Amino acid sequence: MAPKELLIVSLDVHKNTHYVHCECKNTGEYIAKDFSFPNSAPGFQRFFTEIQTRLKQNKISALAVVLEPTGPYWKPLAYAAVARDWPLYLVSTEQVYHQRIADDPGASKIDTLDPRTIAKLFRDGKAFPARLLQGVFLQMRRLHREYMDLTKKLAREKIQIRCLLSEVNPEFTSFFANPFGKIAMAVLNTAPTPQMIHALGIDKLTAIFKSHGNGIIGRRKALKLLTLMESSIAVPDKTTVPLLKRTVERVYVYQEQINNVADSLTLLAKPWIAKLTSIEGIDQRPAARFIAELGDISVFKSPKSLVSMAGIAPKAWASGTSVKKKTRISKKGNPYLRTIIYFMALSCIRKNTPLKAYYNHLLAKDKPKMVAIIAIARKLLHVIYHVLNNQPYMPEKIGSGSK
Repeated sequence: MAPKELLIVSLDVHKNTHYVHCECKNTGEYIAKDFSFPNSAPGFQRFFTEIQTRLKQNKISALAVVLEPTGPYWKPLAYAAVARDWPLYLVSTEQVYHQRIADDPGASKIDTLDPRTIAKLFRDGKAFPARLLQGVFLQMRRLHREYMDLTKKLAREKIQIRCLLSEVNPEFTSFFANPFGKIAMAVLNTAPTPQMIHALGIDKLTAIFKSHGNGIIGRRKALKLLTLMESSIAVPDKTTVPLLKRTVERVYVYQEQINNVADSLTLLAKPWIAKLTSIEGIDQRPAARFIAELGDISVFKSPKSLVSMAGIAPKAWASGTSVKKKTRISKKGNPYLRTIIYFMALSCIRKNTPLKAYYNHLLAKDKPKMVAIIAIARKLLHVIYHVLNNQPYMPEKIGSGSK
């Protein structure tokens, strides 16, 4: 049998069982029967042994493992394959669906047949190399996802506090510009209702203001709050007070956990933070979060690939000469990275002189604000790409569009 160039090993992964198909990339010839194996250590060993046997029997020296990343179930197998130096490629669920419909408009979703569709996508050049995070980058990614989860939980608790305050202390949120500031939270934790605040008295309330306001805010502000509480329209419902206090306690817990996770993330990202913070307008915490979602910059071959990963590359839609939709960003890629770079762009618009000038130039050309912000984010990603590749930040090289 003549040597074949490349063996495509395509898999459809699931929680309990993975399905495998093997074929030759050159000819499309199926290599032995499809098989399945359990999602376990013995199952993995069976998979690796079977593939090695097929490579040897068919005199194939190279292979490519291709799979559809489904939930978290694909990761153990993916890392195991990479550990054996097997090239790993991914296809999206959307690609598999459209390819299945293109092959047969009436096709059903069948797990045992999906690996063949995945193999076809690879043959057609539609699969992309997997980027599996390793070492410190994996640690940072997990810390950042924990950070995001905690911030979502904190946001829910803050919404709960606002809802409860609208009943038991409606005037509170109008008195404090930020009802979650140090002084406001201290008052809520001690006396959340108008009756309880009034019962504290001016001296105790003043002490709370001074101890949590760095001694700047004191008796005069406390007296204003006491006066406001005297004519409150609060609902006299004592049963809500324990719920409000427990919610305030959870806010304290989440805030502490968020700060601890952020500190750990910043420490791990320290080698890259110095480079990013050299860009005027980028602070330490956003820089650490950016690195956590970016991973290793060396896998990106150009700034355009970084823009694509962030999902802010322009996406046009046109059909013939009459149907043309407004150009939008693709929103494909990493949504966390897209959110971070958006807020970094807002910061740079305020603090970075050349980027602010470019933003104003776009507004002067009647560009919508959101379009201008995305343009700043895209330009900022180009700057970040070069800075992380050991090129010093040179603001004079950032075009303002005025020339």
